[in-house]
Amino acid sequence: MGERQMGSAGPLGERLWQQHGEEYRARLAALIARRPITEREETKAARAAIAAWYRTEIAAAFGQQEDQVEVWSTPTGPYLFADWGRPGPTIGFYWHVDVQPVGEGQEALWELAGPEARPESHGRPALWGRGSCDDLGLGLAAWTGMKAALPHCPYNLQLLISTGEESGDKPLGGLIEAHRKRFKAEAWFIPDSSTQDGRPAISLSLRGLARFHLEVRGPRAPMHSGIVGGACPDPTVAAFQILGSLVDANQRIAVPE
Repeated sequence: MGERQMGSAGPLGERLWQQHGEEYRARLAALIARRPITEREETKAARAAIAAWYRTEIAAAFGQQEDQVEVWSTPTGPYLFADWGRPGPTIGFYWHVDVQPVGEGQEALWELAGPEARPESHGRPALWGRGSCDDLGLGLAAWTGMKAALPHCPYNLQLLISTGEESGDKPLGGLIEAHRKRFKAEAWFIPDSSTQDGRPAISLSLRGLARFHLEVRGPRAPMHSGIVGGACPDPTVAAFQILGSLVDANQRIAVPE
């Protein structure tokens, strides 16, 4: 979903598009053209430049000094944290500005294209380009809507913007732990999902991602299955049993905390 953004948002979305669509499309094209590929050392400056643009944007919209939009530096790139500082309930938004590299023969994806250039859109509103959906386009769409709603917003807002989600957001857990008292949002929205039947949708929950290395040790030498099979556990069978025990029949995680 990192190449195409499409769908209809109804009357409100149409009004926002009429008011901000031209500026949005131009800005999205500029973000994509920076080629902010995740994790690579040679693209760190591109990712940092996009974060710097958001920092200026957010500070101006929130009526704050730019240094009030905090930059949390990490070895993989910066994170931005902003708090509007209004009284009342707080809503948080998280999105990321890095993208996956394009495949062989896909260099054209670094230039944003609209439905007029892509017959496969079948006349439906669509923007094509690397990150136009995941997540340059959706993050920018969320920010564009937020800016338009600020004069009428009854909530405080917190924003967290990552430059390394596509490579696992490795520093994120440590940052949250280090700044735990700063996070006061009662709900967090992540504009990084998909539409339902071509319409914008809100996902009520998300599952995380876990990576691990599983090593099962057995006998030092091959064992004859006809002689000791069953009596001597087979490491391959044991590995399957371990993996199969991670979730139950209803797909609930069965690993104890």
